[in-house]
Amino acid sequence: MSSLDPNGLMATPTLLEAAKAVFSDEERETLKENLRTEQVAQAKYLREHPEVRESLQEGLRRVLQDQPEDPVATLTAYFASAEFLNFKSKRVSTV
Repeated sequence: MSSLDPNGLMATPTLLEAAKAVFSDEERETLKENLRTEQVAQAKYLREHPEVRESLQEGLRRVLQDQPEDPVATLTAYFASAEFLNFKSKRVSTV
């Protein structure tokens, strides 16, 4: 059941409450199974392509180290840079 907000009004429903209001039990179970299937497929893909995780970790490491004002612009510039292409080529040559 939704809780009350500080003004005594009904708060936004939880995700489960909203799902129960919109989907039948069978539809919710199908959605859960589809989600599990998708999560397994995504995990498998990441295991098959460790360079994805390594590239993202390197980009995130740089953002956390430099703490730029616009981290998205910094990541965009990094992933488009020759420096990133060099990181990728070093990564591929070590596999």
